[in-house]
Formats: sequence, C-alpha cells, structure tokens
Amino acid sequence: LDGLQSFSLQAGMPQFASGRISIVEQRPEGVIVWSHRGEPGFQYVIEKSIQGFEWRPCLVITNTTSTVTFTDTAVNGSTVIFYRSRILD
Repeated sequence: LDGLQSFSLQAGMPQFASGRISIVEQRPEGVIVWSHRGEPGFQYVIEKSIQGFEWRPCLVITNTTSTVTFTDTAVNGSTVIFYRSRILD
C-alpha cells in the first residue's frame, strides 16, 4: 500500500454488496418463484442476462427482512437466463 495517505471505516454499512438468489418453486404455468437473501432494510436491483452476459435491470426489491421472494413474468421458457443482485446505495 505504498503511497496510502488515509484510510477510514464506517460503522453501519451493509454487510452484503450483493444478495443470494435461489429457486423456491416452479409453478405449473412455468413461472419460477425466486428467493433473495440480503441485508435487511436495503434495496437491491435484480439484473438478468439472457445472452453474452449483458446485464440489464429487471426489478428493484426492498428487503424488509433478510429474505424476499420475486418472480420474473417476462421469462421465455426456451432461453437460459442468469440473475444477479446488487445493493443500491
């Protein structure tokens, strides 16, 4: 760390910069229910990538507890979709 002039820590910042997404269930009509686990009281943007890992915002969720569920109704069953979440400052 040559040349480091200053350093500081701030208390109360969120523990997770990203959340953890996992599958809850797949409904008969093909809709998948996802679970998002993250820091309580913060908002997260859920992004999705259909091809080439070009991440696009899908929705914003507010994590009032530590876990919230969501669905993506714009899913085409023949396409592989990747999801990720990032905390909003």
